Amino acid sequence: MEIVEIITMVYLFLFSIYHVITGIVSIFFPEFSLKFYKVLYGFNPRETKQLVMTFKPWGNLALAVGFIGFMILFNLDQFYFLLLPLTLLLVIRVWYRSAYGEEIKKEWGISSGQNWRMIFIQILGIIIYLSYIVLKI
Repeated sequence: MEIVEIITMVYLFLFSIYHVITGIVSIFFPEFSLKFYKVLYGFNPRETKQLVMTFKPWGNLALAVGFIGFMILFNLDQFYFLLLPLTLLLVIRVWYRSAYGEEIKKEWGISSGQNWRMIFIQILGIIIYLSYIVLKI
């Protein structure tokens, strides 16, 4: 097993477990999820009632992404090309966090440092996934 494959598998595992956990928390414990995301991101929204209502569908999406990630992980040689949609997801997240960093800080109370930490983690994922795909083709 090459080092790139090991790194890809570790990142994909963390990516998938993160999405499964946040999906479950958002779906089944939407009120608690406000506290959970505050600890995780420094998330401090002004309005919470409508936001809590959106956690369930958002959690469904996160849970699905997590399960898809695990399906890829356990069949990486066969489904490596499915890392492309996950890469696109990360690219969009990096763009969103970069383009709207000041608004994120103002509206959600997420510090610039916390926002840049997530951007770094996502860029790392983009590099890892694309490196693995390139080595496979």
